[in-house]
Amino acid sequence: MLAGTHTAVLNVSDGVSSVAVPLKGSCIKYVQTIDWHISSMLSSKTEHTDIAVASSGLPLEYVSSNPDVVVVENGVLKAKSAGEATVTATQLGTYYWEAVSLSKTITVVDKEVQTITWEQDLFRLTENSSPITLTAVASSGLSVHYESTNTAVVSVNGDILTIVGLGTASVIAYQDGDSTYCATTAMKAVRVRQITSECDEFALYSNESLPIMTVASQKVDQTLDLTAPADKMSFTVKRDGWATGYVYVYEVDANNNETEIYSAYVGNPSPLDGS
Repeated sequence: MLAGTHTAVLNVSDGVSSVAVPLKGSCIKYVQTIDWHISSMLSSKTEHTDIAVASSGLPLEYVSSNPDVVVVENGVLKAKSAGEATVTATQLGTYYWEAVSLSKTITVVDKEVQTITWEQDLFRLTENSSPITLTAVASSGLSVHYESTNTAVVSVNGDILTIVGLGTASVIAYQDGDSTYCATTAMKAVRVRQITSECDEFALYSNESLPIMTVASQKVDQTLDLTAPADKMSFTVKRDGWATGYVYVYEVDANNNETEIYSAYVGNPSPLDGS
């Protein structure tokens, strides 16, 4: 059935008389998306097969705004010469899927493209954190240098990051390139928060308390006193049962990644305690 509003008539009969019942309903198609896998900067005279995918799994068609720079033939993207081109990926849709298109601008250079790998988590620092050695690595093997966007929060000297104050910043890793490799950068979000004697795990939007029920009577007998963060973040509290079960508290970072930082059993003694 095609997408849209459809009407029909249902005839109901008992063998003697009948009645016509008008029906009306809507049919919608599934929405699909496109995810690009190709980099926005490519070396000339290279070929790439992992270009993009549709969430439906259906095949894509590609059109380049500048075939002298980038062309896609038989599912292979070819970076031909230095310049810039916009490649548009299209999935035409079916009876079940809506059509979708997405464009990406690709720059082709005559030098080799390098990337920076940087796996450090700098979003959970505290005012008492020791100086940190930054570990970004360029695929070219060339040296990397760093810069802080907010020196009132963190400073960088060489590859050593030092806490200066509370707040947020970004640290940018640079590789300037040479006669063979293009320049490239990578960025990490930094958050420095305050710690207290009550809680050094996470913070809420303002000074407030989070009650955790831990006894069979459901009495609120434990409270986590939390301090205002250096920058806004969120938290999640989850329970696996209404009357009994575990309560979990998760920190949610800027990328919506959850980290469990507290758990307590609510209700009868935990079966894991053997009691």
